[in-house]
Amino acid sequence: MDNEKSSFFDNHSAEELLIYFFVILIVIVFVILLIPRKEGNPSNPIQNKQNNDVVIKLVGDNPYHLLKGKTYEEPGYEAFDSLNNNISQRIVVSGKVDINTPGKYEITYRVDNVESKRIVIVSNMEPKFIDEEEDFINDSHTIMLLVNGNDYDKTILPDNTETTSRGIEFEADQNGTYPFVIYDQYGNQIRLERKIEKIDKTAPDGTCTNKLDLGKTYVEVKATDSQSGISAYTYNNGEKQNTSSNPKYEYSGLYKEVQVTLIDKVGNKKTIKCVSSGEGATAQIKPPAGANIIKSADSDTLKVSIEKKSGYYITRIWVVDPYNQINKGLILENWNKKRARASNIINHEISSRGLNNKIVVGINGSGFYENGTWTPGCSSSSYKNQYNRTTEGPLVIYDGKVVRNWYQDGAVDKSRNHSIYTISKEGYFDTYQNFNGLAEAERQKFFNNIVSKGYRNTWTFRPVAILNGTILTTNLVGEQMKNRNVVCQIDRNNWAILTGQTTAKDAVNILKNMGCKTAVNMDGSGSVSLHFKAKNGTLETLHGGGRDVVDTLYITEK
Repeated sequence: MDNEKSSFFDNHSAEELLIYFFVILIVIVFVILLIPRKEGNPSNPIQNKQNNDVVIKLVGDNPYHLLKGKTYEEPGYEAFDSLNNNISQRIVVSGKVDINTPGKYEITYRVDNVESKRIVIVSNMEPKFIDEEEDFINDSHTIMLLVNGNDYDKTILPDNTETTSRGIEFEADQNGTYPFVIYDQYGNQIRLERKIEKIDKTAPDGTCTNKLDLGKTYVEVKATDSQSGISAYTYNNGEKQNTSSNPKYEYSGLYKEVQVTLIDKVGNKKTIKCVSSGEGATAQIKPPAGANIIKSADSDTLKVSIEKKSGYYITRIWVVDPYNQINKGLILENWNKKRARASNIINHEISSRGLNNKIVVGINGSGFYENGTWTPGCSSSSYKNQYNRTTEGPLVIYDGKVVRNWYQDGAVDKSRNHSIYTISKEGYFDTYQNFNGLAEAERQKFFNNIVSKGYRNTWTFRPVAILNGTILTTNLVGEQMKNRNVVCQIDRNNWAILTGQTTAKDAVNILKNMGCKTAVNMDGSGSVSLHFKAKNGTLETLHGGGRDVVDTLYITEK
C-alpha cells in the first residue's frame, strides 16, 4: 500500500515542475510590490517619513519665494503619529533666512528622527524712481523707473500695459498718483506710486486798474494762479512793452488802455485789458532851452515858469486839477466897491481862502461889473460909462453859485459876439459863443444848459481865438488894443498865458505854435495885468495892473 503512495514530484514531470516554480515566483514578486514601503520618500517635499510612525506636513509654498528686504513669515507646519495624533508641538525648526542677501536657504522641520525641508529663495529685485519732478512743468512729465536685480520679470504700467524693460519711461500728462506694479519671476510683486502735482496747463486770470494821474499811467494788477503761480507781467501800452515781476507798473505819459499779459511759472499766458475811465494828468511841458525864465515855482499840483520875451511874457502852467485849481476872483457887494485892481482882488482871495503858503499865478479877468439891477450901457458917449455898465457878463457863476443870469433881450448887446469861458469837471476849457443873437427864450435855455453842467466859474469876453486846435480869428477886440492877455489850454494839464504887447495875429500864432487847442482873449489894454506869488511869498505884479477891474482868473495849488 505504501508503494501505491506517490509524492507531488513523482506525479509531475520535470518540465511541469519548472512551470510551477516560475508561477510561484511571479506571485511572490507581485505580492512584494503590493506591500507599501515604510521608509520616507525624499522626492516629496511636503511629506518625508523615515518610519511608519510619524508624518510631517508643511503648509504653504515650497519653495517659498521672498523679495529682498521683506520679512519672512513662517507659513506653518503639522505633524501626526501613527494613530493620527497631532504632535506638531514637538517639531523642532532650524535654519535661518537672511532677507537682505539674495540666495537659497533651507528651513528644517524635525520630530522623532523624521524631518522635512522648506526651500526659501530670496529674490534680488530693486525698483527705484530716478526722475526728479521739476519745480513746475507745463504739458507733461516723464516718470523714469529703473529696476535692478536678476529676478526681475515684468512691470504693469499705470495705463495697464505691460513691459519687461528694466529702464521704464512713462509720460504723465495730468496731476495725480501713478501706480507701477513690478513682478519677479516667482510672482512676487512690488507696488510703487509716483505722485505728480506740478503739471500746469491752466492760464492765470486776473483784473487790473489803470489810473491816469500827474502825467503818468499807473497800472495795478490783481492776478491769481492756483497751480504754479504768477511769474511775470508784460505791460503793453500800444507803443512799448515791458515785462516785470511786479504787479504794479508806471508809464510816463497817459495811456487810457494798457494790455497786461499774465504769465505763470510754466509759461501759460492770458492777456487782459486795463482801461482807465479817468483823464489823468499829462506830463509837464518844459520851457525851451535858453528861455529867459524870470519866475518859477514847482509843487506836486502846480508848476509855473514865466519867460520874458521882447515886449511880452509867456507863462507856462502845469496844473493837476484844472476844475478845482483855476479860480475866479470877483468883486462882490460886501466889498462896498464896484471895481478894484486885479492884485487887490487876488490878494483878497489869498487871504480868505488860506492860500498864504501856496503858489499863485493870476491875471485880470473879464468885464462883469454890475451886481444888482441891470442898467443899459455900452453907449459911445462915454468910455467910462461904457466900462462901468458893461454887459459882457450876462451869465456869471462864481465858486459854484450863479451870481447873474441875465438872459433877457435888454441885458445883452446883440452887436457884440460875446463868449463865455469856463472849466469843465473833466478839466477842459469849454467855450460858448453866438448866444447874443438868440431869441430870449432860446437864450434862456442856452444859459440854463450851462448852469446845469455844474461849472464852478465863468468868465466873459470876446472872442474865441483858437478852438479844437484851429484858429478862428486873429482879431482880438481890435488891433488898437495891443496890450492883451490870451489864455490857452494845450492839453488837460498844460496851459499858457501870453501877456503884453503883441499884435493880435502874432499872439494867436505864437500860442498856436505852442500847441494850444483852445485860446481866448481876456479884457485888454489898460486892464491887462500879470501877477505871481511864490510859496510862502507875497503877490508880485509883473506887468500892468494900473486899471481897476471887476474879476480875475488865478491858479493855485490844491
